[in-house]
Amino acid sequence: MLSDQGSGHAIGLRAIRSVFLAIDEGRTTALQQAVMDFWNLPSLDLLIEYANRTPAPDVSRLAQLVYSVAQHGDPVAQEVLKAEGEALAHLVRLLIRKLQTLQGDSTFVPQLAFAGSIMERVIPVREALIASLRKDFPSLQTRDGVVDPIEGALWRARDQQAFEARAHAIEQRSTESVDATTAQPA
Repeated sequence: MLSDQGSGHAIGLRAIRSVFLAIDEGRTTALQQAVMDFWNLPSLDLLIEYANRTPAPDVSRLAQLVYSVAQHGDPVAQEVLKAEGEALAHLVRLLIRKLQTLQGDSTFVPQLAFAGSIMERVIPVREALIASLRKDFPSLQTRDGVVDPIEGALWRARDQQAFEARAHAIEQRSTESVDATTAQPA
């Protein structure tokens, strides 16, 4: 997968990796036993074998477990959720910067809407995403809750006309700039 940040799969995969990193660092984490219990694995060796089997286990099923362990105060589980929110924020940050370039307005920050079960139910991912983005975009506004994909499509359709007007204005400024440059005597 090319881009899966903040997804259930990414959370599950990072959780397993973080369990083993914690072991290597000499840190204890309730996440280790929770994952082993979830998959009914009696030993760490079997967890290694199970996690590396082909076909790979559906690690996305671990997302809710990671959230639960994080809610009980496990720092490793909390770090997993925060890291995935920040990874997703990086992609959103890139998108906002591209939109600013297209708009010709370095202060443009669109309102952020969320979709999907992770954004709805795994609040620390959403909170980490917002906190990370607000470092660069303090005026960032977010919609409460999640948007139904159908509602999002309708919103996009309504906004299309405004976008086309902004794009046309940018194109006109660019054309006028080129015309002014070529009109000057040599």
